[in-house]
Formats: sequence, structure tokens, C-alpha cells
Amino acid sequence: MTTYPLPQIFRPARENLVITDPASTSPAGAEPVTAAELKAHGRIDTASEDAVVANQIRAARRAIEIVANRALINRVAVWKISSFPSSTQQRLQLPGGLLASVASIAYLDSDGDSQSWASANWLAEIGGAPGEIGLAFGAAWPTVRDWDLPVTITYTVGYGTAATGIPEDLREAVRKTAVEFYNNRGDPMASRAAPWGARALAMPHRIWQVR
Repeated sequence: MTTYPLPQIFRPARENLVITDPASTSPAGAEPVTAAELKAHGRIDTASEDAVVANQIRAARRAIEIVANRALINRVAVWKISSFPSSTQQRLQLPGGLLASVASIAYLDSDGDSQSWASANWLAEIGGAPGEIGLAFGAAWPTVRDWDLPVTITYTVGYGTAATGIPEDLREAVRKTAVEFYNNRGDPMASRAAPWGARALAMPHRIWQVR
């Protein structure tokens, strides 16, 4: 019987990840919960606090994304790394959350010229959390210039452009955190981390990446 080696996760020596704010990639104001939902959940009955409530929702979503190590609403991620894998059996594991799509892979070749790597050469695990990129059959990883971060991968991560795609316990974690932030908004000593009850809801969804 023929056996084949299992794919290995490649760990770049250096990397930099930038993820956009959801307002630039999703419908205007898209968040895991609406202001109306949070006001009902927190028994907030004044319209004059709507802007404050919206700010607390954004802060709470960021806090839960830190706990879960993933984007909730769709975001564009730009991941720069120091090299491609050296083995055809290695794969790239994309940080940031559930992989929705890969827009492009670009790199500096050995002469320092910018190149766009054709999608026919690689396969993306769309829907993976985290998603991975591996080689297509017969392809090889490009040779890049040994300088700074010559590889740039642009992709989208998240559960979708609307709150309906986010698991309900993550939405509840955002609600709990936002109410906690709202109730303590005047206390300069109050923590801006997710409270323990919200963390307990978010932790089962946390992405533990190979690093």
C-alpha cells in the first residue's frame, strides 16, 4: 500500500498581519448585535445614549475577537511573511478567522521584482478556521528575495457581512461584554477586557493556530 506524508504547517520566521475595520468591508454599521438588541438586553430605555451604545458594541466586538482569535464580521486581512514554505508538503495557515476567500498572493522574486502568483498554482481551504493554502498538483513554491517580508497574501476572514452568520453564543458574548462596558463607562479603572461570562461563551470558538 502506498502511503503519503501528511501536510505540515509552515511557520514563517517573520510576519505582520493587518486586518481592516468591518465598516470598510461590510454594510455600513454592521456589527454582531444592533443597538436596539443591546438596549433591550441591557434594559437601556433612553434614545440619548444611542451613540454611546454603538461605541460599546464596537469595543465589545473587538474584545470578543481577541478572546476567540478570529474576526466575527467579514474583514480584509493582509498577511506579510518572510518566505514561502521550502517543502511541497508544507502549507500556509492563514491567521484571522474563518477563511471566506483569497484575493491575491504577491511576492518579490529573487531580483526584487513584484510578481503575482497565479491561482492555478495554489489551493485554498475556503471555510477553514483557520484556512490553509497549499500547492496545486505539480506546482512549486516560488523563490523569493531574502529581504524583509517579500510575500503578501490578501484575503477575507469572518462569518459573513451580516450578524446572521455569527454563532449565537458569540453574539451573546458580545451582548454581555457591551452591557458590562456600558454600565462601567464612567469608571476610569474599569477593565476593557471581556468579562468571564462572555469569555466562557467565546473560548470554545477560539482558534488555536500552529506557531
